[in-house]
Amino acid sequence: MPRNSSHSRITNLISANAKEILREHNLEGDFIAVKELKFSRGRADLVIYGLCRGFCVIPIAIEVKGKGIVSATDLLNTINEKMRGAYDYAFTHIYLATSEIRPGVENTVRRYLSELGYGLILAKNGKVEVAEVAKPRSPPRNEYYRIASQGLLYLAVKHALEEEDFQVDHISSEWIGFKKPINYCGWLTERHAVFGVYATNIQQAKRLLDAVDFAGLAERGYRVFIEVRYTRPGAVIGVLRLCDEPISGQLNKSSILELMSTLKDMYKPCGVGIGIYKTLWDLDYVPSYPWALARVKECLSSKEIGALKDLMG
Repeated sequence: MPRNSSHSRITNLISANAKEILREHNLEGDFIAVKELKFSRGRADLVIYGLCRGFCVIPIAIEVKGKGIVSATDLLNTINEKMRGAYDYAFTHIYLATSEIRPGVENTVRRYLSELGYGLILAKNGKVEVAEVAKPRSPPRNEYYRIASQGLLYLAVKHALEEEDFQVDHISSEWIGFKKPINYCGWLTERHAVFGVYATNIQQAKRLLDAVDFAGLAERGYRVFIEVRYTRPGAVIGVLRLCDEPISGQLNKSSILELMSTLKDMYKPCGVGIGIYKTLWDLDYVPSYPWALARVKECLSSKEIGALKDLMG
């Protein structure tokens, strides 16, 4: 659903001033912000991931109300329709953000949010103010582990790539990496946090496959998949992932390219890409940040897909 300009303006302002929110929770280190983060119960307008003592990632969810709050009833409707039973399922710290509260209503709004444990952010005139600090309401469900793992993965990928002189320029609900015909990226599958390399079309897939040591990557537990991207002008509207399996001799380089060409004709208009990736951890738990970072760095070693760095130009 398209967002109005006030909603986007507030979201961008909070993203640019995320440290103001993190400071309220004693999270002073590095962070990453993800807009429109999808989860099983819906979509969070903005999630800010902060590092706690360099070991643990804390996700902070923010629901943005672009049109302001005009009454206590308006506030209650927003909580019941957008936050309660959705955000609570996956997050420990939850904020409502707006630029305006109708005069005479602010004290009621602040009191009600505070009693519920939700926080309040006022974003206007180029500044962000935490008017009420969010407090954990109750332990979240298992969805929390997936949400926290995503932030952990994104921070680890960002830092590991920066150490290799790559600049992350894409952060979304689906993946983190950079926009190149062949690119390193991290994402979540249904059950795992993963990191790998992706080629966006058949020509780039050939370059990637020519450079890959299939036998070496097979020994280190890498998998391969072919992805069909359903497209319309200027947008990808869905993907179909096929042949997702461990690298082996059964699916060799020539058969992959032939299959990609056949699928491109079968599903046209579409895009067809290929990914090679390694599972890092299961999503039913959240490891420490140093461990996650080491896992990504291991993938970027010269013995693994780090040997493909020259293809990323």
